[in-house]
Amino acid sequence: MAAVAVGGSRRRRLRYVTERRGFLATLLISPAVLFIGALVGAPLVLAIYLSFTDATAGSLSGPWLGLGNFRHELNDPIFVDAIWHTFLFTAISQAVVIVCAGLLAHALVHSFRGRWLLRFFILLPWAAPIALTAIGSPGSSSSCTSSRRPTTRRGSGRRVRPCRRSSLSRHGGRSRSRP
Repeated sequence: MAAVAVGGSRRRRLRYVTERRGFLATLLISPAVLFIGALVGAPLVLAIYLSFTDATAGSLSGPWLGLGNFRHELNDPIFVDAIWHTFLFTAISQAVVIVCAGLLAHALVHSFRGRWLLRFFILLPWAAPIALTAIGSPGSSSSCTSSRRPTTRRGSGRRVRPCRRSSLSRHGGRSRSRP
């Protein structure tokens, strides 16, 4: 009789396994994780494989060299200097970023006049490219805003019709009421 009760409780636990928060979250997020893993992982694995071959640009195969490419580059003084300068630049720039971020964090903890303005200037480089892209993208596909717009049609000698401007751009950004 005890064996039946244990088997029944196991079946009951498996029946509600999808209702457990941890299992359901893992189940729902796994397709996205697998997709991003394949999107990032496949080119990474291919690049690592190609680094051990003598493949040229545009080909996905070549004779196997093993560590020959790496030995060749580590013996090149220009490459070694480039690696050293990259490391030096990264270390110095990150040290400056950490010091400046710490000073700003300590300054912004205290209340002072103009704190919101300082926060605005801190976030501006992060937010401005997004806003400028959104503002510039509607006109970027128009032939009227293109700098390479032809003035005459090829072969016909006729002039191309000028682009119509919207009522907003004709009146300095304000809409004009009609009489």
